[in-house]
Amino acid sequence: MSGPETDGTKPSPRDAWIARMSTATPSEKNHALAFAIDTLSLDQVTLLLDSGMDTSDVTTGIPLLAWAIRRTDDWDTANLLLDRGFTAKGTNFKDLWAFIDEDRPRAYALLERLVDAGMTLEERARAAIFMAANGDAAAVERRLLKPGEDLVSLLDEGRAEDTQNSLAAITASNDGIAALYNAHFASGLTVQKFKEAVDANGMTGLQLAVRAGKFDVAVEFFSGEKLDAADLTREDKFSQSVISLLGHRQQLSAAFAPQLWHSQPEAAFTALEAVPERYKPQLDQVKITRDIAQLRLARRPKITLTPPKA
Repeated sequence: MSGPETDGTKPSPRDAWIARMSTATPSEKNHALAFAIDTLSLDQVTLLLDSGMDTSDVTTGIPLLAWAIRRTDDWDTANLLLDRGFTAKGTNFKDLWAFIDEDRPRAYALLERLVDAGMTLEERARAAIFMAANGDAAAVERRLLKPGEDLVSLLDEGRAEDTQNSLAAITASNDGIAALYNAHFASGLTVQKFKEAVDANGMTGLQLAVRAGKFDVAVEFFSGEKLDAADLTREDKFSQSVISLLGHRQQLSAAFAPQLWHSQPEAAFTALEAVPERYKPQLDQVKITRDIAQLRLARRPKITLTPPKA
């Protein structure tokens, strides 16, 4: 005789299960994975994924990632599936509601991952409306927008039956930003007003100017004042900076207008180095360097030579 019985031992249930799954059909593995997710068996989920199963399979028409989130509210499994390349195209924002009730910041971090994994535009629009209605509008740009996207466009293009009031909602939000900008600078434009925090989330006056569509005002103001690279890279509570806000809006070149940096080109180069890779295609670094140098030369005091007396 041969096999484990010869020495009086039998395969453990875990080993027997692994052996059975190694020869299972894709459909059998798919159903086994759905069951493992349903029973919160993270170890079995991991083993099945390690067996090389087709992660695009679905059970009863429901993508397995959405099933893990909706059915079991299981953080670990949801993140594991995302780590293994599952897409979020079939995942709805409502699937996250139990997570949001349990731990909203953590749920929003998972939402970011779902956006990166392909959550549809319609579901991202629903998420934006929910976040704005629940006092989290400041986090929408970082959590839901992809590079170059505009929030108004997201809400408009993602409009569905339950998002008909989306444009009205964002208009109200923009009105609020405009009111905040007017109130903050009511006594006039100063270096301190632009650089100080406006709210408890750490949004600076410069960041507020970007959000209010007034960054051109800041550029004109700082033409006669010194702007530091740190003013562009300083982040608020939601990891947003002047660079990221302008980058989202495809307006990043405004931050490198030569009149801002001609007296301190080194600071401009420091700011350029801090620009994330996804925004760098918006910038022509050679042109920025040349324009700063040309303006610096043009504004250099002219020396008038007086001929010697005879």
